[in-house]
Amino acid sequence: MATWSDIESGIAYLQERTEEMRTSGMRYAEAEAEYRKRKAIAILDERQKGTPATLCKEIIFARPDMIEALTERNCAEAVYNADKESINSMKLKLRVLDAQLARDWQASGERGY
Repeated sequence: MATWSDIESGIAYLQERTEEMRTSGMRYAEAEAEYRKRKAIAILDERQKGTPATLCKEIIFARPDMIEALTERNCAEAVYNADKESINSMKLKLRVLDAQLARDWQASGERGY
């Protein structure tokens, strides 16, 4: 049986996760910016060496600094998406609890909750 305290605890969880998502979103944005910066610098370095433009991407993604930047970006993205899914999952659970609570109140003959 759903209770109002279940919904309140779910709302508190959502507030915490939203704050965490803000932090993970900022980390993701910073990692994305760093990755793009390193990528641009690496491409320019290769072009200055005379590497054909068509090969630059292939070469730079073998560089350890680019592998590190890409890994950091992908990990930050994964954390951000996991936070987002956690929030969406709780929102769905809260909708189910709300519907259950409404049915329980209706079955007891009360009007509204």
